[in-house]
Amino acid sequence: MTAQPDELIATLREELVDLWSDFNDAVNFNMVRNLDPLNEGSGWSIRMCGLADRIASITLLVGSPSWENIQVDLLLNGWWDAVHAARGLDVPPFDRERAQAVLAARAASPTQETT
Repeated sequence: MTAQPDELIATLREELVDLWSDFNDAVNFNMVRNLDPLNEGSGWSIRMCGLADRIASITLLVGSPSWENIQVDLLLNGWWDAVHAARGLDVPPFDRERAQAVLAARAASPTQETT
């Protein structure tokens, strides 16, 4: 059975969201190691660079995911912009106020999982 184009696109979009989650994990690991997070030349791990390349490759095929599917820390700390810009992609806008509200809600209720 051959996958239909719509199924392939949906699968790639899911993979893209998963790659952003993996990128978030890599950022958190780098933060523990006190590396300069937004300076790709000195602070990005090999894992982060590889994930950013994969994110860029899939983004070129299916477009950026909705910012609402990306961890708010990546949005508010500049990673969303940095990954897109470092790979020569247009930086999709996001609603900073809504993202900050999600972060505030998470801080008020630390046991609640919020993207």
